[in-house]
Amino acid sequence: AHMTRPTLQVEFALGGTGPGVASYFTLDSTDTGRLDQNWIAPSSSPTPASPLWFTLDDPTRGQLDHAMLGGDALGAGYWVDVASFATGVSIRRGRRRLTDSFGTGTATITLDNSDRRFDPYNLVGPYAAAGVSSLRPMVPCRISATYAGVRWPVFYGFVDQWDPEYSEPAAGSCTVTVSDAFKVLANNDPLGLVTPVGGNELSGARIHRILDAAGWPTADRRIDAGDSQLQATTLAQNILTELKLTADSERGELLVDTDGAVLFRERHARMERSASINVQAVFGDAAGELEF
Repeated sequence: AHMTRPTLQVEFALGGTGPGVASYFTLDSTDTGRLDQNWIAPSSSPTPASPLWFTLDDPTRGQLDHAMLGGDALGAGYWVDVASFATGVSIRRGRRRLTDSFGTGTATITLDNSDRRFDPYNLVGPYAAAGVSSLRPMVPCRISATYAGVRWPVFYGFVDQWDPEYSEPAAGSCTVTVSDAFKVLANNDPLGLVTPVGGNELSGARIHRILDAAGWPTADRRIDAGDSQLQATTLAQNILTELKLTADSERGELLVDTDGAVLFRERHARMERSASINVQAVFGDAAGELEF
């Protein structure tokens, strides 16, 4: 007998009622009052970022001392599952060879847009309020699969663009392209230090220090201690370049995990971690085996 296939979830952080468009920056709030970050993210959030940028003088997103940014802070009602509209999902992540570095993970999602609900220019659709659409770049997206009652993360990233296309008035689609956190980190370019620091620190400590400079949440990183001691640095390059330089110095692995966390493995991990030395799944036609 064939095993039950997993159920796919395709979710965007579009908010519950009002898709988050009526959420505001709150001055001095520990959650939504952080101006020294590259994005504004609830500190209690299990995910790296909110799609809602604070904009001075903007009539919707420039108001101070109002309700919490991001609706219910990525809790119930924040994520909208659009799997029922998905006609195709393609994910590309990882690397070609064991000696290659990991690149930016991407996902392409094709959605049925016959009623224009996924058209950013439709300001009366279900994902717009007060004349503002929530279908914007940098909206968080997560893709997961539920199998045997267990939900497994497959991909987490941020929208690059919403691209609607209409073949006729009542038939349309929207192609959504998404990139993982490497895109965010590559665009983060803080000022370098005048005097090099961090001499003899382990590679894991260096990774933490670089992510701290980027304001990356500690809950969204899984970092090995590392085996290599590194020379002092001014961290003069962008965040992703500095992270990859550190990983290369360790001969380790740096990637974005399926749940969006930044993952750093020391050089011996590929030979010692359980997933590398123990069977993870058996594919075949016998009972209890996973079908091809």
